[in-house]
Amino acid sequence: MEGEFEEDGDRVIVRLPQGHMVFTRSGAWLKGNTMEMKRQPGT
Repeated sequence: MEGEFEEDGDRVIVRLPQGHMVFTRSGAWLKGNTMEMKRQPGT
């Protein structure tokens, strides 16, 4: 799935055709409502 994103300080807003999600950046982590993603080494 492709989408766009916007950074606003520690917030990352991901815009997809189905809607948008807001994550908070915490070091290597992006944390959202029910999802947490971690940056992998080398990316």
